[in-house]
Amino acid sequence: MDVGIESGSDAVLRNMDKKLRREQSLEAIRALNAEGIYSRGSFIVGFPGETEETLLDTVALINECRLPYHHPYLILLHQAVPRTQRKGQLRPGGMTPWRRRRPPGTWGG
Repeated sequence: MDVGIESGSDAVLRNMDKKLRREQSLEAIRALNAEGIYSRGSFIVGFPGETEETLLDTVALINECRLPYHHPYLILLHQAVPRTQRKGQLRPGGMTPWRRRRPPGTWGG
């Protein structure tokens, strides 16, 4: 089962505006492990506000809950991405709201 944990740091999770907190992630993975359900945690590395300390919090979470599989996704900032152009607007509750525009005729467009 894929679990979008994203970070082992509550500070980074608040920046992402995630409602899930570190302790809840630990409880969820432990419960899955206890039932013999293999899980994979996905993590975002390099989110604005990430530090060496918050990254080590993520590593500690992976080790502490004995997550069977994990996959890090790296944030790459590129000027062609609208959210990157607004990276200075990061606020304590996360990024300012934005909407993805889909080309007409595509799913959701």
